[in-house]
Amino acid sequence: MKKKVSIVIGIVTIVIIVCFITWIVPNNFLREIKAENVAMISVRDGSTGKNFEIINQEDIEFIVGEIQSQSFKKDGISMFIMGTLYTMRFFDSYNKLVAEFILNSDDTIRKDPFFYKTYPELIGLTEYIKNCFDKGFKW
Repeated sequence: MKKKVSIVIGIVTIVIIVCFITWIVPNNFLREIKAENVAMISVRDGSTGKNFEIINQEDIEFIVGEIQSQSFKKDGISMFIMGTLYTMRFFDSYNKLVAEFILNSDDTIRKDPFFYKTYPELIGLTEYIKNCFDKGFKW
């Protein structure tokens, strides 16, 4: 009986340690992607419901570079929470989806089941994406 209790305590301890490490390790979004390999960013504006595509390579390189330049730390559970600013999908030249997440603000990314925050924030990234839409990209 004592052996079973010890095993259960050991397993619970390991699970807690793994969860703790998973929680504190920063995440770098798009780190496995080279900006020049992204052919299109499909964006859904959560405030208007409109979809548009960013296909200009300079804009893609700027957006990918900004996101890659920051480390993000988990900031909370995002499941069952509604609302988004920009849902972003990154596609390669073969039209294969290579990454997807929600950009909620200049300092928050949502990739279920977590919110991720960065400091300093990605100053102006959401405004830059909005300007891509305003420039008249395909939607």
